[in-house]
Amino acid sequence: MLTILLTILACDRDRTVAFPEGLEPLSAENTATWPDDLAEALDTTSGSDDGTVWAHARGYVHADLDAVYPCLRETDVNLDRRQESTWDRIEDVEDGYEHSYRYDIVVDSLVEVAFSDTWRHGSTLGDGGVPLLTVTAWQMTENNPYMDAKRGSIVSEQVEEGIVSLDIIYEMEVALEDQEQMTTYLSDTHTEVVACTRGEALPTYD
Repeated sequence: MLTILLTILACDRDRTVAFPEGLEPLSAENTATWPDDLAEALDTTSGSDDGTVWAHARGYVHADLDAVYPCLRETDVNLDRRQESTWDRIEDVEDGYEHSYRYDIVVDSLVEVAFSDTWRHGSTLGDGGVPLLTVTAWQMTENNPYMDAKRGSIVSEQVEEGIVSLDIIYEMEVALEDQEQMTTYLSDTHTEVVACTRGEALPTYD
């Protein structure tokens, strides 16, 4: 089992975390703000710098982490379902992680675009095996002429009983940047995780 060393200063949410290789959050500073009063909401920001387009998000889910963690591994949560695409999911593609899998994706847009994204997940556990913090990291591992890089990370932390924080960073190096698509994907992820933890049907997109 992966070990993530965690020190939490609950008052101001500062923490020191040593992440295993391959599960480090992206190093960029998250520029999104936390929703006031621990509201079940998400704040997003986006921009571009030196050829990299980015989207950041911070928010809360009103559930415990042992309910959030499985939802972060759901295919319909991981994928951008607003895009017309076909995909295959291949399990256990890498050793040394609690969970790993790869999506081989073909997007049917103006031209057909094929790529592969590899996802990794790990957690640190408290007393009784209850997760205190989880890390999700993904990156494009097979690219195409239109996409040079695609990567992201989600740090999920049990803030207090019944409330989990999501700290998300998403970056792409692509021929045509689309910040709105990226922030919409992050907003959809939050909405879908909330629905998943409640046992509700995920939204559909026309």
